[in-house]
Amino acid sequence: MFLRAISVLTVAGLLAVSGGGAGEKKDAGSWTGSVDDEALMKLAPKNGVIVSAKKFAEICKAWGVKKHKVDFNEDLVVVGTTRGSRIGGKPMLKDGDLKAVFFSTRDLRPGFRYIMVTHPREGVKTVNGMPLPKK
Repeated sequence: MFLRAISVLTVAGLLAVSGGGAGEKKDAGSWTGSVDDEALMKLAPKNGVIVSAKKFAEICKAWGVKKHKVDFNEDLVVVGTTRGSRIGGKPMLKDGDLKAVFFSTRDLRPGFRYIMVTHPREGVKTVNGMPLPKK
């Protein structure tokens, strides 16, 4: 019974973090969804962070995200993708290094899932130990 309760809580937590369908707005600063065309996953930034409106607009259009305004002078957008059925997590800043780490389920599904989360630019010097990109 105890293990069943933990499993139910874990699944409920994943559902709460991972959100819904294509382009669905989760809150004012995060978006989650699913894209059928796996080839479009390559648009995700290799360093996991978007620092320009141009790149954000390109990804939003390709992935079918209902675009929302992001002030890239103040914020940046951290991106995670997976072929698993669920993805979650959020970036954390420690000593100037933005840890952009996400978790996902191990069950592979067609297409891919994404999460994009805004984070204040202030104080960010590196992302996962790599320099913050200029553009």
